[in-house]
Parts: sequence; C-alpha cells; structure tokens
Amino acid sequence: MIEPILVTKDLVKECFPKRNINSNKGTFGHAVIIGGSAKYVGAPQFTSSASLATISALGKASMRVGAGTSQIAVPDFLATNLYSLTLYSAIYSLKSKNGNIEFDKTQIDELMHRATAFAIGMGMDKGDAKNIVQYILDNGSQNMVIDADGLGSTSDIKDLKNRCILTPHLKEFSRLTNLSIEDIKKDSISICQNYAKNRGCILVLKGTPETIITDGKIVYKNTTGNVSLAKGGSGDVLSGIICGLLAWGLDPIRAAYCGSYILGRCAELNKVNEYSTLPEDIVSQIPKVLDEVVL
Repeated sequence: MIEPILVTKDLVKECFPKRNINSNKGTFGHAVIIGGSAKYVGAPQFTSSASLATISALGKASMRVGAGTSQIAVPDFLATNLYSLTLYSAIYSLKSKNGNIEFDKTQIDELMHRATAFAIGMGMDKGDAKNIVQYILDNGSQNMVIDADGLGSTSDIKDLKNRCILTPHLKEFSRLTNLSIEDIKKDSISICQNYAKNRGCILVLKGTPETIITDGKIVYKNTTGNVSLAKGGSGDVLSGIICGLLAWGLDPIRAAYCGSYILGRCAELNKVNEYSTLPEDIVSQIPKVLDEVVL
C-alpha cells in the first residue's frame, strides 16, 4: 500500500508565493459558486436561512484565501434574498424550474467569460449540475470543485479531465462507489487512489481524524481539524476555500490539500465552542491560518 504524504504547514507554505506589488483584483482570479434550491432555503423566511448564509460564506471564503473577486450564482427566486447577506460577492440570477437550477447555455457562457474557477453543487438538490459540469468541461478551461448535490451528477460523466475536485464524506463516497462505509474504511487509501485514477479527478475524502487527498498517483493525508467541523456547512466552506485557491492559480491537487489543511486549522483556532460553531466562525479564522502560512 502506498504511504500517504502528510500535509504540513511547510508543505502548504510552498504553495503561497509572495504577491507582486504590481497586481490588481483581476490578477488573482474570479471564483464562481453555483448552488441553492427551494429545498434548502428555509422558506418562507429566506433571509434568516442558515443555508443562504452558508452560500454567502462560500464567496467570502474564496476571497479570504486569495481570489480577487467572487460571484454567487443561485436560482432566480433566491437572488434578491442574498443581497442583505452578501457584502463582497456579486450575485447572479440563474433560471430555475420547479425550485431547482436549470441549465441555460447562455447563462453558463456568461459566467465562464469571467470565471477562473467554479464551485458547483452546494444545496442544489435536483438542479442540473450534470449538464453544467459537462458544458464547462467541454467548452471551458476552468478547474472546479464539486460537492454535495453535485457529486452524484459526476457519475454519468466519462472523463473529468483532471479538472474536477470531488469532496465527498464517507456516506457520499459510499454512494459513488457502491461500496459499504465499512469496506471503504478497511482500505480507504487504495480505494480512493483507484477511484481518482479511473475517473480522472482529484478526490478529497473528508473525515476525522484524517482526510485523504489523491489525484490517482500521489496520496496526501491531512490531520488538521476537530469535532467543531461536524456541523452542516463545513463541507461547503471547504468548497469555497478550494475554489478560491483554484481561482488565483493553484493546480487542483495543491488546492485540494491546501484547502483541507486550511479548513482543519481554522477549526483548531476557532474559539467558539464545538456545540455552537457555525460556518462563518470557521471562515473568520482563515486570515489567522494564512498568517501562519504566509508570514
């Protein structure tokens, strides 16, 4: 069995070069987050929904790790309700049908025109993630992180072109592989490596006390984190972090293991107790983690 490489602060530090003073927001990319549906907004009190707050936090997380700008693309009926929650990201209204995002070529072309990276799937329920991902793979060059409801859509895509980072937890990975959780735990490194190799993707199998990251060739293991991440929205924040890293130019495998380290270290630095921690508490710790890595 291959011996995984431990993700350390020094390994992550190598991925964060000093930024050129002659730079602007366009230099560091544009992260686009596509997600949301009627099922995950807590209707009718949309503006107080934790789900909407989490979607907003994704855009903030992307910029906290270095993306120049971010954009949140949600179903049309949600866009207005995000305005009061979103300070730093632009909001894009997507066509919807029966409460779910509907694929529209013209709209995805418009998003692709500026995007340097995508995060797709968070809270999408039955939205058309498959056609969105396939269209970007066929017509764009952007790398993307796919999570939550977007994961199932990838099963029908033959080649992910080593441009997609999949971030399942054990239960989601069990569904993707048709293997039991117990069987995965027995040989998780080999199973993850083979899956990534066969699908042409980067896989991040989320877990505690360790997360496995592999591109099918090299395997990394991240051990940062604690039980405060066992809360809805933590995986979404990871997607936002990885998307931001992709947006300013990190290659997918580095974005995957750096993102995993940053999320876990944020949890370790978080001062809110493990019962009360919310996604925005994790996001608020990103600057402290990058202080450790960059300075």
